[in-house]
Amino acid sequence: MRPPPPPPPGEPKPPKKGGGKQPPDKNKILAEMRILRDPPGPRERRTVEADQQRPKVEAVLGPDLRDKITGVRDHQAKVRDAMEKLSRAARDRMKVSRTEEH
Repeated sequence: MRPPPPPPPGEPKPPKKGGGKQPPDKNKILAEMRILRDPPGPRERRTVEADQQRPKVEAVLGPDLRDKITGVRDHQAKVRDAMEKLSRAARDRMKVSRTEEH
């Protein structure tokens, strides 16, 4: 039996028998490499400039709102510390009860 004739120029080659993976597309890989290699563009510079021009948070917030935010932050820290204490105490009790069982 003779092998099939090659495809005409410009047409894709038929897939090989055996069902192996197709090789990655060279153009796609090169495009991805260019994206990774290119330095940050003007869009990133504009973002930095816009951030620098924004008013500072302290200037926008009034003293009342700033005090409320600080109070909430402090309360959350107290709750977090209390929860950690409870967790440690529960772990310690479990250790003691396990040692008493043995």
